[in-house]
Amino acid sequence: MKLRSSAQIGVFVAFILSTFIVGAGLRAQGVPARSLPVPVGLDVCEGGCVLHSDGNVGTWIFHGTTGKGFWPKNGAKSTLTIEKFDTEGIRITRENTPDSTAPAFTAVYEGVLHGDRIEGTVIAGHPPKTIQYPWFATIPVTICDPSAHLDADDAFETGQTAVRFRQASSAFQCFLLAAIQGQGQAKALTGLMYRDGIGTATNYSEAFHWLQAGAIQDDYNAEVALSQMYETGVGIPMDQQKALAWKERAQNNPVMVRQRIQAQQQQATQQMMFLGLAAVLESLSQPEVYVVY
Repeated sequence: MKLRSSAQIGVFVAFILSTFIVGAGLRAQGVPARSLPVPVGLDVCEGGCVLHSDGNVGTWIFHGTTGKGFWPKNGAKSTLTIEKFDTEGIRITRENTPDSTAPAFTAVYEGVLHGDRIEGTVIAGHPPKTIQYPWFATIPVTICDPSAHLDADDAFETGQTAVRFRQASSAFQCFLLAAIQGQGQAKALTGLMYRDGIGTATNYSEAFHWLQAGAIQDDYNAEVALSQMYETGVGIPMDQQKALAWKERAQNNPVMVRQRIQAQQQQATQQMMFLGLAAVLESLSQPEVYVVY
């Protein structure tokens, strides 16, 4: 074995020591922040919602790192920008739109993600005039996992959430799952989505099948849609007699009867239209419309 000189040994030891010191320094800094997938949206509770449970929950919908927010109780609307979304923390800026109830409002939301919940602090306004208050948000479940064996009600509820966050294909899969299990309203919505090509390819045969099944279960939306298919001959032979029969059945549907009584009591005009989720489904074809129900 060839002996090394004392100078060579000194260099080698210095290299080992420097490597150890650098490695220890990196470990002391901790694990670098890891980017997290941006959710399709958030249900946001802040200020009075947190402190007084006033029910003013915001719906935030994201398309990448930009999005829009809507607060149904006070009519506030805003544009949103995700500046940071990782394991170290979250930072989202908000600027209310000109048509919002408070058009000059701006805020920065900072927090940390724990499971499906973000908790943190809002800094609203501009220095030196700023206020701080707590906020939290939850990431909505918008996908029906086939392996989860969801029952009809759970699948339907998840479908509703998917619609609210404009996830049309996920909504369709959830409604179809609930429809297969016999849920009447889900049958109607599945039929409408097949008819109008929302979240799935247009299929008039399937549309007719599910709308008829829903109408037989006295679902108002299914009765109206089935009447329209017979009246226009879309996907099925035109039949004005059947169209009229289903239209009359829809007009006498208990849902419509209650609506007319309420309208009379409030001296309001009741319009014939799709109710609830059916109207929301139509809005999905308008990408800049954000509907909260």
